[in-house]
Amino acid sequence: MQYQQSMQLEERAEQIRSKSHLIQVEREKMQMELSHKRARVELERAASTSARNYEREVDRNQELLTRIRQLQESEAGAEEKMQEQLERSRQCQQSLDATSKRLREKEDSLAQAGEVSGASAGLGPPS
Repeated sequence: MQYQQSMQLEERAEQIRSKSHLIQVEREKMQMELSHKRARVELERAASTSARNYEREVDRNQELLTRIRQLQESEAGAEEKMQEQLERSRQCQQSLDATSKRLREKEDSLAQAGEVSGASAGLGPPS
C-alpha cells in the first residue's frame, strides 16, 4: 500500500511538474506574443513616420521643381529682353556711325567749299 501511495505521489508530482512546465511555456508564449505585438506597433509607427517624411519630401521636391521651372522661364524672358536690347544697341551704334560719317563728309565738304570760296575771293577783279 505504501508502494502504491508512493507511486501515486510520484505520478502526482510528475503531473504538477508537467503542469508547471506547461504554465511556464504558456507564460513564455504570451511574453513572446506581447513582445511581437510591441515590435509590430513600433514598426508600424516607424513606417508611418517614414511615409509622412517621404510625402513631405515629395511635396518639397515638387515645389522645388515648380520654382526651377519658374526661374528658367524668367531667365529665358530676361535673356530674350537682353538680346533685344543688344540688337537695339547695335542698330543705334550703326545709326550713330552712319550719322557721324555723314557729318564728317559735310564738314569736309564745307571746309573744301570754304577753301574754294577763299581762293575765289583772292582771284577777284583786279583793283
